[in-house]
Amino acid sequence: MADSRYGERHRDIVPHSHSGEGESERMHRPHSGFHGRERPPQCSRREFLGMASLAAGAALLEASMLGAAQARAQATLSSRGAKLFDLEQVADGIYAALARPQAMINSNAAIFVNKHDVLVVDAHSKPSAVAALVAQLRREVTSLPVRYVVNSHFHWDHIQGDAAYGKRFPDVSFIASEATRQLMAENATGRLKQSLEELPKQIEEQRARLAKSTDSRERAFYQDQTAQMQAYRRELSQFTLELPDLTFKEGLTIHDDAHTLALSFQGRGHTAGDVMVFCPEKKAVATGDALIGFLPNIADGYPKEWPRTLEKVGKLEFEALIPGHGFVDKNRILLRGLSGYIEELTEKVAKGSHQDKTKEELQQEITVQSLQSLAEGRYADLVLATLKRFQPWYGTPPNLSEPVRANIADIYSRLDAA
Repeated sequence: MADSRYGERHRDIVPHSHSGEGESERMHRPHSGFHGRERPPQCSRREFLGMASLAAGAALLEASMLGAAQARAQATLSSRGAKLFDLEQVADGIYAALARPQAMINSNAAIFVNKHDVLVVDAHSKPSAVAALVAQLRREVTSLPVRYVVNSHFHWDHIQGDAAYGKRFPDVSFIASEATRQLMAENATGRLKQSLEELPKQIEEQRARLAKSTDSRERAFYQDQTAQMQAYRRELSQFTLELPDLTFKEGLTIHDDAHTLALSFQGRGHTAGDVMVFCPEKKAVATGDALIGFLPNIADGYPKEWPRTLEKVGKLEFEALIPGHGFVDKNRILLRGLSGYIEELTEKVAKGSHQDKTKEELQQEITVQSLQSLAEGRYADLVLATLKRFQPWYGTPPNLSEPVRANIADIYSRLDAA
């Protein structure tokens, strides 16, 4: 694929299909430079100056409860200039941008540095997070332009920063599966509108907690959470949906001089259109929320199919897996653990449903302690570590009971998802 901006280049973008029938779809826009709409002049880059770095996850887990609570309160403070990501190099030219705790959560991003440009997987919950990451990449990794942004799926915390890439890099292409593009078009704007309407209630809840707080660290925590929510509400009131302009049905490969990037839809799981990005030479894969360090969100998921999709991912020859949220998986504990948990919980919910048990009855019957996939330890310990490291909290540390109850409810309603 030739591009005169960078002189001589050798790159091919090749659609592919396991069945031989898949096709790539280029969405034509009136003006390729502006993606079919007028854009304002590029605004000045908001440089996000670094603040005190987060303690390492291991250090956090080893700290006393009081020390952990204090660390969390300090780590989530979002005064102007906060550093929102921790960059971890997972292979030559490949980085994981691990999202630090925020009241309105950001996704991780996977960064693939090509010969002349960059491919980024996922664009977080807000444009300001994209601005923060771009500035950090230029300070710490590369000044090459972002040429591709992959939307791994359609959820808000992975796509709402897309437009910020469009403003900063006029030649950027947004890539997704056909299903994800359709789901973005159908759901993104409406869901955001609904969430913004619900946000004032959440802000008031934070203010109520603040009013009851007497400890200075606790007050600082709730003040910061409130400020983050207010800032998010202001920023996203001007949201512009940026739909992907390059889509595929089953797969698409970018042959760059630096490496090969194989984009694929391996099957339904977290959503109907989850995209994986695999670099075979560097043995790294990015999954979006098809793999996640928390217990999964199954509200738009396909619980009966999800473990089979993860089984296909597991057949890839990788040494590092960058999930949609949480730590990089280098030993497949997360991959195997999540697959086993979804499969076990789905079997239990399906059995109860066939016995005409209600959702509420199953939520009482199926507990964290009753699930072998969580009782074995390593996976459950990793999920708890991820919650403590990547979600904002103060006081009592997160537990798995409420996420399991939520998963039971979602699986109950999604058992026969078409």
